Amino acid sequence: MRTHRILALGVAALLAASPERARAQGADTVVVTAPVVPPDTVVVAEPTPAPPPPEPDRWKMGLDLLFTGTSGNESLVVFSTGARVTHLVKKDFELEGAVQARYGRSKGVEVARSLKGSLKFDLHPEARWSPFVFLQAERDPFRKLDVRAGGGAGAKFTALKSKTAEFSLSGSALFSYEQLQSTPGSGMEGLRHNARSSWRSHARKELPSGFRFEQTTFYQPLANNSADYLLDAKTSARARVTRFVAVTLTHNYQRDSTPPPEVRPDDHRVEMGLIVEF
Repeated sequence: MRTHRILALGVAALLAASPERARAQGADTVVVTAPVVPPDTVVVAEPTPAPPPPEPDRWKMGLDLLFTGTSGNESLVVFSTGARVTHLVKKDFELEGAVQARYGRSKGVEVARSLKGSLKFDLHPEARWSPFVFLQAERDPFRKLDVRAGGGAGAKFTALKSKTAEFSLSGSALFSYEQLQSTPGSGMEGLRHNARSSWRSHARKELPSGFRFEQTTFYQPLANNSADYLLDAKTSARARVTRFVAVTLTHNYQRDSTPPPEVRPDDHRVEMGLIVEF
């Protein structure tokens, strides 16, 4: 009985101390105490985890739609198209493949038909010196070239490279074979195997306004006869219109020092059109 009486008195005391009881009894102020944190206690909020960085683009594809005017072995105006695939993470390696096709007809007559492709692998593109290998092939009946294909390996020296400028020189050994269209007795019938050296210079400059200038020259003489050579110089300027579209103007000069009979050694080509990259 005594225990029951003690419990009853405790419950009554709690009810008397509650805020509702105090209001009922007319109390003006109700004080609610909070837990006391010791002054030497440091409360650290849990940091919000940062979102993972977006995965960088590893590949880029470009499509060309160009308006072409030529002089030399061809005096005509045609459209040409091309495609390129480029590996973007240069710290790993550089890989680029490209193909370009030209075709045109005038008054029901074929006036242009050519195909050209290349593949290049650069092992250390960010380094000062980098080894590379490449393959290339082309066909152009208007230059009496049934096929010219080859490949080689060499090294590239990068003298300057930044986001807005680049200059490099490269040299390589090139082994190629070519099949020419020629008349009997010209001395150029059949399949010819050639060993050449290949020298290349490349320069690029980009302006804050979005203009980009680029120049690439290939010089490929025979290993045993420097007077027999191929020269290919390409100069281009482009202005970016949107993030994915650019307007381009290109001049391409090609020279074959020993062309087949009835073929001129020099060809000039001016191209203007759009480049779409994504």
